[in-house]
Amino acid sequence: MAVVPWPVMEGFRLGIAIIIFLQQVPLALAVPRPEGDPTPVVAAEAFADWVRGGGLTPLLIGNLVAVVMVTLGQFREALPGSLVAVATGNGDR
Repeated sequence: MAVVPWPVMEGFRLGIAIIIFLQQVPLALAVPRPEGDPTPVVAAEAFADWVRGGGLTPLLIGNLVAVVMVTLGQFREALPGSLVAVATGNGDR
């Protein structure tokens, strides 16, 4: 017996995923986290800071990590793709 309807749960999961994604924007673009409380505003300000003076290296590393996570699981299921991707993208900043 389901207490919470499926659409409500899916909406909750989607909302949480969006918030987590937006919280990671300053880290992914390697810019200082702007002051502020609303997560979408902080993410937009971080993106604007990156456009004004950021390089492509953090964006390329983020994309490399995502590609490793997605493709490694298809070839080697026993190897944790997330762990390998983080080790691949981890470097001295």
